[in-house]
Parts: sequence; C-alpha cells; structure tokens
Amino acid sequence: MAYFTPAMALGVLPYHRDCHWHATILLALAVAFTSTAVAMGSGADRASSITICEERDGDCPACPSDRTQNAISLLHLWGRQNLVASATAAERQIVAAAPSSGTIIGMEDVHMLHTSIFYWCCHTAVEVAKMQQALKDMRWDSFEVDYDSFGCNLDHDNVTVYLHAMPSSAGQQKLFNFTSRMAAVVEAAGVKVNHPRRSFLHMTLAMVTHEYPTDNVVLAMRAKGTDFGTIRVCCMELGGVRSVAADGCPEKDE
Repeated sequence: MAYFTPAMALGVLPYHRDCHWHATILLALAVAFTSTAVAMGSGADRASSITICEERDGDCPACPSDRTQNAISLLHLWGRQNLVASATAAERQIVAAAPSSGTIIGMEDVHMLHTSIFYWCCHTAVEVAKMQQALKDMRWDSFEVDYDSFGCNLDHDNVTVYLHAMPSSAGQQKLFNFTSRMAAVVEAAGVKVNHPRRSFLHMTLAMVTHEYPTDNVVLAMRAKGTDFGTIRVCCMELGGVRSVAADGCPEKDE
C-alpha cells in the first residue's frame, strides 16, 4: 500500500488524464461525533480498540532475492471534487477523534485517493512487463461500485491500523470477481500469481496506532452513514500502463 503524510510531496503515483473515473456522488459524507462516542475510556477499552478490524493485510510479503519486483494495479479515485470533499470530511472526523496527535501516523492525501485492486508480488521485471501487456489487452466492460461503508485492517508490522472508506458488500463481490479475472488473464500470459487478492478492497484515509479508538470511530461512522459515492470502474493502471474498459471511460463526470 502507498500512504502519505502531509509533509510528503505530491506526484508519487503516476496520473493519466485519460484514465478517469466516472463518479455519480449520491450523498456527501455527513458524520458528526460527540466526545462521548469517541472517548478513549479506560485502559481495558484501549486494549480492545481494534477488535473489529480485518486482520489480513494485502501487502506483499518478503520476496526471494531473484524475484524482487512488486507492482500494484491501481484504481485512481482522485479528481472528483465531491468524492474529495467526502473523504476530507471523514479525515477531519478521524483527526478530531484522536486522543492525542501521537495516535495519528499519517493521513492519505485526498488528491491521491485510490484503491489498490491487486498486489503483484515477488516477480521479475520480465514478468511485470508481461502482466502489463496482458492486462492492457484484456477486454472488459465497466461496472459500478458503491463506496458506502467504513472499516479498518491491521498491518503485518503489528504497529499500524488503517482506516478506510470501503465498497458495499455487493461492490466488494464485483471487485473480487474482477480481480479473479485479472489473475486468470495474467496466468494465461504465462505468469504465476504469487499473491492472490484476499483482503477486502478499500480506499485508505488514515494510518493510526493501536492506541487510537478505532472500534469506536468505525462503529460511529457506520451508525451515522458513510455514502462516499457510486464509482464507475472503467480504467486501471499498472506501473503507468493503462487498461481501459471496452465501453470507454468518460473524461468528465456527467
């Protein structure tokens, strides 16, 4: 995963003007916390503050010395003002809920919002090039996904907790079906998939410590409702090489 603190510069991830998302934002995020809802509480409360988070981490594991290339297929989500506004509102609530600044490791730059749809782990440079070509040539139709949930997962470093905007259950299934098709296309091109997608797909908003009141914040977000928008998936990118849906990708929101 790639996450950013405010001090980090923009432009780390490649952006292509013709690789857009078509987003119909259904409802701007409106979430309000009371101090009681997000209070840290007792030491016992803090010890159980991450009980609802997914424990699977989609990041790549350590690779053998002869297969060190890791690549990520990205769905870019920035560039849509209403989506950015919803994410900004959510990030403000995340920061406001922090018992101290030290419990916030970093916030995602809302101008670099994305979903990492597939982690291609432990490959050679030749294999990455084959994957790029196979996915570029893959024929597929665009589809819509609702980002209307909120969740968290634990990093394998046992230090970091990620807070996410997440697709609906139906949206998760659509995306998992899509990743299965991507894997099949890559393997048909002669490249073994070493790290199949298993963790839930998401759009990360923040990285926090285990001392952050994660359970309370996630449950409060869900209770208030978090409809970030309905996104048309029509373009993905792997290392600067794009794969565009057969039915095209609008250059502007309609």
